[in-house]
Amino acid sequence: PTRRHADTPTRRHADTPTVQRARAVVDVMASMARELLQDPKPDKARRALCTMRQLAAFVVTAPGAVPQLIQLLGKGSRLETHSVNTAILAAAMASQAPQQSLDAVAGVAAAGLLHDIGIRAVPAGVLRKPGRLSDGEWLHVRKHPLSGEEILRAIGSVPPDVLRAVRWHHERLDGSGYPDGLPGDAIPWSARAVAIAEVFDSLTSDQPYRARMTPYRALRLMLDEMTAGLDTALIRGFVPQLLQESWMADFQRGLAAPLRPVAAV
Repeated sequence: PTRRHADTPTRRHADTPTVQRARAVVDVMASMARELLQDPKPDKARRALCTMRQLAAFVVTAPGAVPQLIQLLGKGSRLETHSVNTAILAAAMASQAPQQSLDAVAGVAAAGLLHDIGIRAVPAGVLRKPGRLSDGEWLHVRKHPLSGEEILRAIGSVPPDVLRAVRWHHERLDGSGYPDGLPGDAIPWSARAVAIAEVFDSLTSDQPYRARMTPYRALRLMLDEMTAGLDTALIRGFVPQLLQESWMADFQRGLAAPLRPVAAV
């Protein structure tokens, strides 16, 4: 069954074609992510790219598509759930950016779905470790963008812009990211969008080392303490797409003032 984000209010409207289509898209994405993450193969990658184009067409052309998809964001820290959530959030962000074509939105969505495919090369014990990682364990984690790019390049048929976004989704504007330490405009727009989507979903999901944050708290943290690394213009442009009406007013009132204290990430 599809799962709503814990902070999403109870659905108050009857099913509509948009709601039904949103559920169908999310179900297909979840199945696709599960298959690809377990066993990356060319035919699965091609199907995933086709599905991301369908997602892009949905968010670009269907009124109300993004709010319905946001309500269907999954809970938990499973990799497939995180991958689907990141794809939805990245597609929503891309659909609101000026002069973004359907192909560009589909590419950002695909990068969101595939961004952590390289995590399969990281030992499971490292991923589930509740405490601080050792230097050696952290080195394993930092290699996953490169592993992901290698896996997708070997599969073939994955567009270059998707490969770049997968490789660079942990790069930061101040040059502190990895694997290449790219600064500012050297980071493609698609990678910056996936980075924001990935961080937001990670913050609002339970992790081995901390409990999830509310969406409001996560966005405040991103805007207050991650401005050196994340594209805040993209975040602010994304806010109207993301916010649920139950906490929209709270976020708008707090937008000008920092939220203190914040939980450690």
